[in-house]
Amino acid sequence: MAGIILEHVTKIYNGGGRAVDDLNLDIRDGEFIVLVGPSGCGKTTALRMVAGLEEITSGTIAIGDRIVNEIDPGDRDIAMVFQNYALYPHMSVFENIAFPLRAKKVSKTEVSERVNKVAAQLALTDYLSRKPRTLSGGQRQRVAMGRALVREPHAFLMDEPLSNLDAKLRMQMRAEISALQMGLGITTIYVTHDQVEAMTMGTKIAVMRFGVLQQYGTPQEVYTDPANIFVAGFIGSPGMNFMMVGVQRDGDRYQLALRNQTVALSDDVLREHPALASYADRKVVLGIRPEHLSLSGSAGPFFKARVSRVELLGGEKLIYVVTDAESVSVDEVLNLDGTDPATAKNSEQDQGDCGVNLIVRADSSQPVSAGDTVTLSMRPGCLHFFERSGGKSIAV
Repeated sequence: MAGIILEHVTKIYNGGGRAVDDLNLDIRDGEFIVLVGPSGCGKTTALRMVAGLEEITSGTIAIGDRIVNEIDPGDRDIAMVFQNYALYPHMSVFENIAFPLRAKKVSKTEVSERVNKVAAQLALTDYLSRKPRTLSGGQRQRVAMGRALVREPHAFLMDEPLSNLDAKLRMQMRAEISALQMGLGITTIYVTHDQVEAMTMGTKIAVMRFGVLQQYGTPQEVYTDPANIFVAGFIGSPGMNFMMVGVQRDGDRYQLALRNQTVALSDDVLREHPALASYADRKVVLGIRPEHLSLSGSAGPFFKARVSRVELLGGEKLIYVVTDAESVSVDEVLNLDGTDPATAKNSEQDQGDCGVNLIVRADSSQPVSAGDTVTLSMRPGCLHFFERSGGKSIAV
């Protein structure tokens, strides 16, 4: 086993497209790292560069104590599991798992020992004589993993291996892969666009957007302290609620201005976000997760809203509400078009009178119906503030 280090790794295609831009990752021996982000963010390209399937434009990649930039994929001592399994249909499960060993001329005795050992780890012993077409999707995925594991590689690379499975099987396989990786202690890089997989599987997650690393840390760190508005909105299901608010100062007190109502900030909020004082008389983006909103004005900053619809999800419900704040376009905040939102036209007339849509996660027993006017309370220790231009977290 070995750690993996990426230093200033960049990939630019011939047409000038920058797939990965100055990526730096320090992956320790035995860690399970998840690269996560929307389609086209560069996560698969980064994985393929580690595997040697894509040439890097600049930077270095080290596996263990070797820089592998010029080393062929077959000599990097890594194993890769693809989205489509890539099993040989005419071979049995045993033969599929044994294939990389036989290609290296390993003795029949050792092949049998290693295949049987891996099959036992993956609960495939009873299926060794069967062909892939007779197996379920989850069993085929375990065969693909077995073929990678039997090589006893230094690192394990997985490219969206569960995307072809149904929701229930994905949940089962997430647990199986996590338990297997923990038991074997193999350094693993796992690529997915599913932030639930990222949060539940990785010891650390790397959130990417347009080829640029946005944040790298433990799932809890990324969830609790998102570096910017993109990370905040991408991580979490449903994602974080956002609304544009004005920061108003009255002596030593501060409040947030929506359109037709104000939200008083407690001393606790100001202690947690002292930098907010420097934004007085300016607009910022307020972020709050659905689970940190409640239908009560008894604690924390609160404001009025109208219920538009309710979704019952068994033990909980999602309550969709509208309040009279300015809506937030994450793309505009991130300056995708090069326009500074702080100086662009953004009047109430531009925004219209519909307000902003928010989601509240509540217990299923909460009595509420579409059309109700409710008082929403925000948990004081769970408010997030982001700069209106660029979307950087106003953390301290």
